[in-house]
Amino acid sequence: MANKKSRSTKAKKEEEEDEEISEEEEYQEFLESLLAEFTLAFLKDMERHGIFEEKENDEFQINEEFLDKIIEKTIKNMSDSEEIEDVATEAILETLDEYYQNENLSEEEMFPRAEIVLSYVIEDVEKEVKNKKND
Repeated sequence: MANKKSRSTKAKKEEEEDEEISEEEEYQEFLESLLAEFTLAFLKDMERHGIFEEKENDEFQINEEFLDKIIEKTIKNMSDSEEIEDVATEAILETLDEYYQNENLSEEEMFPRAEIVLSYVIEDVEKEVKNKKND
């Protein structure tokens, strides 16, 4: 009889663990969905300000003029001891500030936008900085 009780307790424990995992997975999916919605909202907002352009296939592309400004500022402010990503982030924040000048957004409001922009431009910025170093 103790063996049956032991199995049922073990089965209950496993069910509780499965429920916990299921709840964790559900919560994780909720957070990912929420993040995707916020990212889309930021992208749409930046599109409205001329930073991104939405293409026919519903993909967003960085505005070339905006990208050129970021690259120029990153190259200008780059030193050998700094990470390209850090300098590019500062360049993005400065450029975003120019595009949002009439809205007086705080740094906390600008930083998520900068992170999104960085994810779109970092490869191009790194390539340009490396090409400039090789010149």
